[in-house]
Amino acid sequence: VITREDSKFFLDLLSSPVKVDAWKHIYLLLTNILTLNEVREKKKDYFELLEENDYMWNFLEFMIRMGIITKEDSKEFVKLLTSPNEMVRVRAWLFSCVLIRMGILTAEEVMEKKEYFLSLLEASDKGTRIMAFTLGVKRGLLSRDKILELLASKDEKLRYEVWSSIRKFTDMLEEAKKRKEYFIQLLRSSDYSIRLRAWSNVVDLINKGILTTDDVRGEIEYFIQLLVSEKEAWDILNELVCKGVIADVKEFI
Repeated sequence: VITREDSKFFLDLLSSPVKVDAWKHIYLLLTNILTLNEVREKKKDYFELLEENDYMWNFLEFMIRMGIITKEDSKEFVKLLTSPNEMVRVRAWLFSCVLIRMGILTAEEVMEKKEYFLSLLEASDKGTRIMAFTLGVKRGLLSRDKILELLASKDEKLRYEVWSSIRKFTDMLEEAKKRKEYFIQLLRSSDYSIRLRAWSNVVDLINKGILTTDDVRGEIEYFIQLLVSEKEAWDILNELVCKGVIADVKEFI
């Protein structure tokens, strides 16, 4: 039976090579083995894990609620929001709402570091760039000008995500229309997954008045190539025919 008498052993585990597993079971350890004060003395190890293991962020709210992490630790989170490690930084920004809601940082303190968030849109990792854009839209961290600028991003995956989201911004549709050539380029992308997703948005963009059927008809040959290798393209074909983008389906038979 494990009791309070075993506390030193488990306390040492929070700083050991197996500390990931130990911190994952912090709920259990606090039940009757360790005290809050003992765990507070080890929170430096938890902060280190936030930079090494994404999963550890899932315990953040619990750590704050239990009083292990307090307002006094705000500087540690500012460091994470401005970390040179892009993956650490984007994860910190993802959880910034928790830090604000639970009083560790103020909204003003977070927004003072906004430039570090915006730099993630040019991160070396494509997945990080897309995550930053999605988060920026959700949290209102991106200005109108920044979103319009990203419609022409050199990163095709990011550009697709921006065009896929543009219909949500009704006040930007006219400006997006002026930049439609950047979307049309995606209809020819050498990356078939991007090309397929771009074609899946064609009818929606026509309905929003950003594209016309004539804009797209000149690109049909690139869609035909998708029919050979991408079975999802056949679902899109029906939409294009119904919208009049493709006048005669017989040309594909």
